[in-house]
Amino acid sequence: MKFANLITKGDKVKNYGDDMQVHAIKLLYEYMGINYSDVVRITINELFTYDGEEYLIVPINLPFLGRYPAISPKIIPVYLGISVLNSSVADSLKWKEYEPIGCRDQHTLEVARECGVQAYLNGCMTITLPKLVNRGKADKVYIIDVCDELLDKIPKELKESAIYKTQQVWGRIVTEEESLAAYAEYQREARLVITSRLHCAVPCLAWGIPVILAMKSISHRMMWLHRLMPIYDEKSFDKIDWNPQPIDIEELKKLIKENAARRLRDTWDKYYSQYRISEIYEDSSIKDVVLDGLKEPIEYMRCNWTMKEGRYKYIIWCVVQTADNLYKYITEEYRNAELIGVIDVYKATDFHGIPTGNLELLENLDDDVTVFVATAAANLMAIQTFQRLGIKNYVICWNNGKYADEAAKRIELIEER
Repeated sequence: MKFANLITKGDKVKNYGDDMQVHAIKLLYEYMGINYSDVVRITINELFTYDGEEYLIVPINLPFLGRYPAISPKIIPVYLGISVLNSSVADSLKWKEYEPIGCRDQHTLEVARECGVQAYLNGCMTITLPKLVNRGKADKVYIIDVCDELLDKIPKELKESAIYKTQQVWGRIVTEEESLAAYAEYQREARLVITSRLHCAVPCLAWGIPVILAMKSISHRMMWLHRLMPIYDEKSFDKIDWNPQPIDIEELKKLIKENAARRLRDTWDKYYSQYRISEIYEDSSIKDVVLDGLKEPIEYMRCNWTMKEGRYKYIIWCVVQTADNLYKYITEEYRNAELIGVIDVYKATDFHGIPTGNLELLENLDDDVTVFVATAAANLMAIQTFQRLGIKNYVICWNNGKYADEAAKRIELIEER
């Protein structure tokens, strides 16, 4: 088992902030004393497709706003700062299995709790970035992705000397190095940052760079910040403090980092032994294994159901796991085969839309119908019934050879008595 971190990709559009959110997890690993060269890097898509030899613990500190398949069984997510729009992803992201969920906004917190999932409001881990010291001659104003309405309100003396930037890049691949280089410029040069970007404002707040966060309308994803700093919308542009001071959040940062580190360590302690054992035994290269209970039916079908498109008819005796496996195999391999009846003498139930019946289903059975006996517990009764009714077209799924012969002999002895 290993720790992992995500890689963000954006072939058509990329926001520098995506990489900064991942970079915050790298710094968390360093804070924990984990050598980052030992950390596995995977893409977001690999959260759902990963099938490597080692299980991976993956801290999640990103918004998940799409629709997703189930997370890979070899991924152990630790939700530190996730944002979603509704509960449609709760099952695929396995929230209940991996609670508590660290949410980055109030809306996500409420969604998680409505799902009956333990959750807490953590914000984004970028707020834990280390405070900058000895910045020297950081004297530039950066205006980054602001709306025209805000631009009209910015004092002339700030605009005239400002450097204008964007964190959104279109039409080309942006590397992590490029994203982090953009932030490094703010770290070296900025005395003030004016922006509408959440992941421009939060890193600057953490670094101790004075920042003004303002936009036409405030996103729900930003409201977790409102107790730490002003967030301005168009209605409050006239109230903006154009000379903000750095905000001291060092105690909060320490609390967030300690909680996140503890959750990762606890996750490691919880899962390491069981998954290390599993890693030793697992072998994903083993593919062509016939499940117990299917060997005899498959051999029978290869010899007797010679046409894949043939319209074969069959009955399954006893609703057990082998019955489901058998039905699945026949449905996939012989799509025109028809299940015409299901026998279960112990319980009345429904099997893939067909209600179970009793042995009367075998009375006057056509010769072209095959009966599959899906459990060894029914072998003796089944063989006795087949002999009594003269049914010869059947398959004993379990213990077919020796057990079937012994069952027949026992029937003969009973009849002799």
